[in-house]
Amino acid sequence: MARGHQKIQSQAKASEKQAKIKKQQGHSANDQKKAAQKALVHVCAVCKSQMPDPKTYKQHFENKHPKNDMPEELKDREMARGHQKIQSQAKASEKQAKIKKQQGHSANDQKKAAQKALVHVCAVCKSQMPDPKTYKQHFENKHPKNDMPEELKDV
Repeated sequence: MARGHQKIQSQAKASEKQAKIKKQQGHSANDQKKAAQKALVHVCAVCKSQMPDPKTYKQHFENKHPKNDMPEELKDREMARGHQKIQSQAKASEKQAKIKKQQGHSANDQKKAAQKALVHVCAVCKSQMPDPKTYKQHFENKHPKNDMPEELKDV
């Protein structure tokens, strides 16, 4: 067993090791509770409940306190009318188009386009090919004993 100065050194080393392990594990439960408490910034005027955002606060107020007057901070702004409404709709549709363009074509659209490209059908096995050259190669390789169709002889 260590005595005197050795004992103090080993205790200090052990406590440093424990602190390092605790730090590696992440935040403690107490730290997480404090962070969650800081996120709750909206306080209900009636029951003093805390909510993280105005949307949640409004839903809470409508469901829990329907008879009370809604605070000014939760009341909706007036809806856009006339020219402003048309502008906002145009802006929203442009934004949606931009998002759709970024996403690219869907798999279904790609399948449809590929299906439209397959215009030549093999007379023997009903396989579909995109062009006459491929059709001729297919016919020569897959059906060498059969007579070549007239449409492929000049390709």
